[in-house]
Amino acid sequence: MFGYETTFKTAVTANKAFGWNQRITSASGSNAIRRIHDLGNRNAQKILEGAFSGTLNIEFELGAPWFLRGVLGSLSTAGAGPYTHTITEIAGNAPSMTVEAGVDLATDAVIKYLGTVVSNCRISAAAPDSPVNVSLSCLYATASNAAASLQAQTSDLDSPFNFAYATLEMPNGSTIADTQNLDITINNSTALRHALGSRFAQGYTMRERTY
Repeated sequence: MFGYETTFKTAVTANKAFGWNQRITSASGSNAIRRIHDLGNRNAQKILEGAFSGTLNIEFELGAPWFLRGVLGSLSTAGAGPYTHTITEIAGNAPSMTVEAGVDLATDAVIKYLGTVVSNCRISAAAPDSPVNVSLSCLYATASNAAASLQAQTSDLDSPFNFAYATLEMPNGSTIADTQNLDITINNSTALRHALGSRFAQGYTMRERTY
């Protein structure tokens, strides 16, 4: 589950589902450890922690569109069943997220990945029998891990999509017929931004966007 942050890497309530069958496929963090040597000894004498950076990969089947605000920056909704969702590019950064994962153990643990930003998004579908699959490659600034009871999971209220619900229109409203496979990749070239005074990222920059 996730929620959009109003302040970078400040936790918010994670109350949105990415989609159906959502899962974190990998999560890792690096402290950029350096060995410090000194005269008179072949062995390292100190260990120095450097800038922390984390990566997070998330996969799910497409249902609700809320995750796309974190990819392109703006999402608006109109109508009342059926709804029309419009996703629009913005010139600056798309918002950061708090991503929450629960681990069901003897003592439950809740991990919050703070300052999570999307670097790469891939959306794919194929006929004749495929849901619309989404994968997000993200960076995160820091994480918190606390013993806590697992909260109720938020379900995706939108029906899962499959290939039959999709059309491909290019360049503007002209449908391309008999499309059997579709693979869209959006690369934000995102980088975490570090500064003096902290090992943890103080901001982020979404650089050149490519499709």
